[in-house]
Amino acid sequence: MPSTAVHCSSSILAKEFAEELSHADDLYFLQTYSAFEKYNPNGSVESLIGYLPPRLRNRASVYEDFRTLCEALNSNSKGSFNDQVLFVGAGDLEQWAHAFAS
Repeated sequence: MPSTAVHCSSSILAKEFAEELSHADDLYFLQTYSAFEKYNPNGSVESLIGYLPPRLRNRASVYEDFRTLCEALNSNSKGSFNDQVLFVGAGDLEQWAHAFAS
């Protein structure tokens, strides 16, 4: 989730994001960042994770870069076509999604 939009929105809608994400089996995050706004710790991935139910809060993983995120996803995949990856944010999301799919 590398995004300035997510950074801003997650500080406002963290509880709502966490409620929707709580339906997932596993969660893997990239750090959010603020591009043109003042950094707000309430918009961090760690803050969002704090709103998750304990079963996910303890298993959620945060990665500093896209390469290590992809490696983790590939090594933890159950080889099922039921795996879903959600890219949320602004900026070059299509680039990230294409890079992940290739």
